[in-house]
Formats: sequence, structure tokens, C-alpha cells
Amino acid sequence: MCHSQVDGLLEQVLRYDEDQLIDGQESGADYLCVACSYCQLQFDKVQKIMVSDRNIDNSLSSILYPQLLGLSMGIDAETLQLGMNELDITELQNCI
Repeated sequence: MCHSQVDGLLEQVLRYDEDQLIDGQESGADYLCVACSYCQLQFDKVQKIMVSDRNIDNSLSSILYPQLLGLSMGIDAETLQLGMNELDITELQNCI
């Protein structure tokens, strides 16, 4: 489900994101890689809310697929605008 379908319904977005985080953590994911820029923004910003309001301490930083592809092709983080992410993805940047 795309986040754009639940725009303006914060409780539903929080519940959906929490489910996605739990699934990702249970499967051993280190990051969430998404193709939709709207979904990436929501995962990035909503997780920050979840960490502070819901006492969730195991967040999974999100990155857009084109950004991950760009990193793997050697494009610098500034060009890919990785600094705009709310959650830190420095560790990902350093391992590519």
C-alpha cells in the first residue's frame, strides 16, 4: 500500500509503518529501500515520530532505490541529496 492512499490519517500511517518496521526487523533488514519517493518521505518522517511518541527504539532508515543505485554507481551523497533524510544512513553510505 502506498502512503499516498492514507495521507492525512496519521494513526493509520503509524500503524502501517510500525507493521513494516516489525516485518523488516524480523527478516533481518538493516534499511528500508523503497521505489516511491512519497513512501520514503513518510517512512523517514513517521519513524522519527514513532521513536519519540511510541517508544520504538529500533528504527530502520529508509532510502530510495534510485539513491541506493546511485551510491553503488559512485555518485556522491550530496548529489543524491542523502543529507535530507531525517534518519541517519551514514553507515550505509560507508559500506558501499
